[in-house]
Amino acid sequence: MNGRTYYLDPNIPAKLDQFVLWHERVEKALRDVHRMTYDRAHQIATTAERALVESRGLNWEEYKREIGKVVRHDETEPMRNLPKDLDMGPYRK
Repeated sequence: MNGRTYYLDPNIPAKLDQFVLWHERVEKALRDVHRMTYDRAHQIATTAERALVESRGLNWEEYKREIGKVVRHDETEPMRNLPKDLDMGPYRK
């Protein structure tokens, strides 16, 4: 929760880790430093993630399809074995 440790879903393909990590870092900074709501911080972090994806010459729509598979899978699975210091803020609505 200190913004120094990030846990990435093991289902995310390794080639996408850098983009998801960038999203998480931006989102966490906006929430902690600027006291943004999760939804607003998530929107901005997604824009930053897209900019990084496209700067690497990748197609955003293809990226979204690939990462969407992970998200959809995770939405059907219960959360297990979570680290004790995991920031649960994004999971609370």
